[in-house]
Order: sequence, then structure tokens, then C-alpha cells
Amino acid sequence: MKNILVCLLAALGVTAFAQTTIYINPSATVSNPNGSLASPYTDFNDAIVAAEAGGGGDVLIVGGTHVIANPITITAAATAVTAVTIKPVPGEAVTFEVTGRAGFDFANTAAYLTLEGVELYGTTDQLDFWCVVGQSFWGDETIPRGGGLAVILDGQYITVKDNYIHDFYQKAVEIRDGRYVEVVGNIIHHIATTSISGGHGIMRQQKGQEFFTDDVPGTYRWDIRENLLFNVEQRIYSWVPSKGFIEMVIDEGKSILIDDPADTDGVQEQMSARIRNNIVAFGSVDHIRLKSTPNLEVSNNSTYSTKTDGDGITDKVGDTATPQFTNFIGTDNACQGVTRVVLEMDDAIAQSAGNETVERNYAAGGRTKPRPQGVSNQPQHPGMFELGDVQLFVDPENGDFTINPALALPASVGVQPAVQAAINAKVTQFGVPFVSDPFVVDHLKLTQSILDNVPGLNDGIVGNETVFTDYGTMSANYHTITFDVVMGGDWQQRYNSPATQDFELNEVYYTWYASVADNYPDAGGGTYERIRWGCSEVKQDQVFDPDWLTVSQITGAGENTLINGMGSDFVLDGDLLIDFELYAPAVGETFDLMVADNITSANVGQLFDRVLFEGHTPDNYSLTIESVGGVRSYGLPSYNLYPLHWWIFGPGRRVKRPSWFGGRSPR
Repeated sequence: MKNILVCLLAALGVTAFAQTTIYINPSATVSNPNGSLASPYTDFNDAIVAAEAGGGGDVLIVGGTHVIANPITITAAATAVTAVTIKPVPGEAVTFEVTGRAGFDFANTAAYLTLEGVELYGTTDQLDFWCVVGQSFWGDETIPRGGGLAVILDGQYITVKDNYIHDFYQKAVEIRDGRYVEVVGNIIHHIATTSISGGHGIMRQQKGQEFFTDDVPGTYRWDIRENLLFNVEQRIYSWVPSKGFIEMVIDEGKSILIDDPADTDGVQEQMSARIRNNIVAFGSVDHIRLKSTPNLEVSNNSTYSTKTDGDGITDKVGDTATPQFTNFIGTDNACQGVTRVVLEMDDAIAQSAGNETVERNYAAGGRTKPRPQGVSNQPQHPGMFELGDVQLFVDPENGDFTINPALALPASVGVQPAVQAAINAKVTQFGVPFVSDPFVVDHLKLTQSILDNVPGLNDGIVGNETVFTDYGTMSANYHTITFDVVMGGDWQQRYNSPATQDFELNEVYYTWYASVADNYPDAGGGTYERIRWGCSEVKQDQVFDPDWLTVSQITGAGENTLINGMGSDFVLDGDLLIDFELYAPAVGETFDLMVADNITSANVGQLFDRVLFEGHTPDNYSLTIESVGGVRSYGLPSYNLYPLHWWIFGPGRRVKRPSWFGGRSPR
């Protein structure tokens, strides 16, 4: 009778009721586990095989915190009638602390499995952000990076459901060669904040697997729905050395991103996919990014951003030669943003060639594409609406994404009430801190920190260069530094780098650089080889070049730029410019400008060749190096009208800020 029932259910495509319960404790040491609570399995594949052999059912994880240093690769498969759910023991909380490349990796062979109700914690909130900038940026893997990927989805009929995923540097969920996968009801936040290669919240990126058969009718190839994602953003410039170095823009960190399905045989098999009923908030770039996908449904999503670069839903024709946006469905989405295009479906509409269903999509605080008729020369689409500068949601800062009733929008718009209630319940269950992160990228400090930590270039040891052979050549417009690569070196071979790399400077940085370079010639009346912003985090020794200008800015009482070289040794040289444009110091005021373990100078009797001032020139001041509390610092005290004190800290002594020699101002 059981076999008849199993066959009948299989024919109908129905999963059987749970047949067995298997226990697992991945932190335990058990000699001969049998899957009981007293003798649990320690290996997930073993537990899944046992559950599947028993007719399907639950693999229950013993509560507590389990550390994942190496990916848990799941190769075991169930069937439609012996499906297996991996979840905590009822009433117990399970946290996986992921410290390595990935947490759960569902391989191509995995099938009919569900991961449900666990917390996956990538620990990146415990890392030194500037250490990642200074060292990991250049490929130094000796420092902790935290967890990279929480869940990787290959295989078929895999569901990631009702989990709490946070603080990973790469991605929360990456759908690779998965087919018929669901990502549903998860709470995801603080993803990609320390990524240097591009990180996202939920990403569907097919690696190249081409499915040579049509999908099962009525079954989504991937289904992303009913998730809450917030504070997903990249904060370090992404880089791909093999393509030319970096562009120094924050273009990654998308909360939901889909890529083009593979189409290696020139024929796009029939498929459908869905992104529905998701709440996405507090991002700094695209909240939901669409690329060409056939039969894609994007509906009832609510997005919210308060950052000027934060988009809501955007689309883009992908990289494939064959148009793949066909029969696009985009309905009932609600997007709140600031000034930018917050709701964009023009490519999906164009490729669908009149076969799209686009209805009841609303944008507040920003624009739509296509634009309403009369605003631009783009054709009006009747399913896109701009509401102007209004509050679209009741209280999004505190998690209430109910549509503002004063707007009298259709009841179908935005995330549906039952879904929002379920999300709020999980926020409470997991104790999620739903708040907007006020982080703002400091482009000047970030750029200078990256430049100051090129391995081998600033340490004063000739021939110790490991990435580039020299400091690079600054372009005439200050937009680009071109470096010669150490050919045959480890870095060049690891990234298959060409002989030169163009380092594209961030617009904030090169605009500042030009403002200084155009006003301050070197001692010979020419251009400095390099100008250095006086605020960075330095993780190696520094030897200041004699043809460089270092700029220190005073912004307020006790507030100024600081070059932090704790753990490193500095040798000072070149010129120094102190910028007082934003603040006039009081008599006796001091400022700490630089800290390091040890500070010396290549000059005899003075720390810098010249000291220049902008905005205010003190009558008297001196630049000295002192030791305070075992830390060396350099500072500038002014002894007459405006005493100033500049300090550089490190074990050893404190350095008072340099005096501007002769009290001269270049202006």
C-alpha cells in the first residue's frame, strides 16, 4: 500500500508527508551515529541520506552555535516523494557562524532539499574595515575576511526558507546552476560591506550550465519572494585586475540581482522566473536589478532608499546576443527614492514588443523609465506612475511598509499585508536590528588608503615591490594612474594581469587633487609628482617621496585629517600643506595629524622641505616629533598668535606638527 501511495504521489508531483526524523549535531563527536537525539549524525550528507532512505522527512539540527570554517557541501539528493527539510530542533535556536568561503553549498547533484529556520552569521561586523582596505585589497589573504557566501544553490528543487542571514562579505544567497530553486521568507542584511570583488544580497548568476530541455510548465526556474533585505551595500571599490585595475566607484552591492540565463546552444529553452513580494530597503545602489530573462514576473515589491545613488527597480539588456526579455510581467511595485530613476522597466518593455503586462507601478521621490508623456520624448506607458515628492510608505524607517493611505493607491500595490506581517514576525523572532546604517563612503580617505598600501612601494626597500614596479604615472587630467606591473610575480600570475594597470581615480579624489595641483607648484615651479591626502589608514612602512606634497586639513577644534600608521614606521620628506580654509585656530590650540610606531625625517633640521598654509597662516609654530605614552606622534604647536600642535602617534614618541617654515604662504 505504501509503495502504491508513493508512486501515486510521484505521478502527481506531490511531496509525501514526513516519514522520519533524523537528528544532526555538526559540532559533536560521535563514534557510531545512528541519527537519534542521543547519537546524532555530524555530517549533513549522512543525515540526508538516512532521512531519504526512511521515506523523507526532517533533519533536525541540535540547537546552539556551530562554526563553519569550510563549506558544508551537500551532494545528497532526495526525490519528490522523499523530500528532506533541514531545520532546527523545535523550540531550539541554531546559529551557523561562517568564518570561511561559504556556509552551505548545495551541489549539482542535490535535489528536493529545504534549508529552513536557521541563522547564518558571516562575522564581517567584527572585522577591521580599514585592514580589509589596506591588505585584502591587494590579495593578502592572511587577515580574517569573515564569511563569504552564506548559501550556494546548484542542484534542483532546493528551497532556502525563513532563515536569518547577515554580515557576509560576498553574498547571502547565490543561485548558480540551480533549477527550480526557491528563496523565500528570509531576512537578509549587511551583505557586501567589505567586498572588493562585488557582492550582493540574492544573486541569480548562472555559471554556464545550459539546460537543453524546457522547464517544467508552471514551475519557476528560480523564485525569489517574500524576503526582507536591507543595508546591502558595497563600501570598497570593486576591482578586476585582469581587465584593468579599478574604476573606484561603488557600483556593486545590489540587494537582488539577476543575470542572463546561459544560452550556449543558441536556443533559449522555455522558462519562467519570479521576483515577488520582497521588501528591500536602505541600499546605496540598485535595490532590484533585472537583466534579460524570458517570462520574468516582477510584482508587489516595495523598495525604499534615502541615499542619492539608491535606485529602486532597474533593468538592463544583458550580454547575450539574443533578446531574452519576453512576455515581461511588472505589476504593483512601489518604489521610494531620492531624485534618481527609482523605477525602470523600459528595456523589458521594449524587448517584450507589446507582449508585456506592466500595470500599477508607482515611484515616489524620483523618476520612472519610460517617463510620463510630456516630461521627456520617451513614450508614456500606462502602467508607470510618478507620484512626485510624497511619502509612499507609512513608516519605512521603522519597518512599516504599508502604502500611505492618503495616496489612495490600489490595494494590490506593494508587498501584501499578510507577507509583511510574516516578515515582521520573523524580525521579532530572530531579534533583527532593523535600522538604516548611516555609513557614508569617505572617498578621499578610501582612495588614499588604497594607494598608501600598495605592497612594497612605500616601505623604502628597493626591489621589494610585489605588485607594481613604481609609484605610477599620473595622467595630465589627474583621472588615472598608470602602473607598471611586476611581470612574473605572484600577483601578476594570480590575476593574469597585463604589463600595465590603469588605476581609475574616484571623481571626488581627482577633483580634489586638481584643485591642489592647479594652485600649488613644487619648489621649482613645476608639478608635484604626487599629491597625498593627509588622511589614510596605513598598514605598512612609509617613506615620503621628496617630490610629493602632503595635504593636511583642519576642519574644527580638535578635528583634522589623520594619517594613521600604527604598527608602521614613517620617514618624512617632501612638502606639507596645512589647509585652514574651514577653521581658524584659537591661541594655544593643538592638532594631531599623524601617528606611527616611529617617525623620522630624511631632512636635516626640519621634517619637511617646505611648509605651506591655506586660509590662515599662524605667526609662530614649530614642527617636532615627541613621544607620548609610548606612541610617536608629530604635531605643530604655534607659539605666538595661534599655537598649533600636530601629532603623529606610534610606540616611541610623539611628533608635534611641523612648523610652516618662515610662516610663508604660497598665496
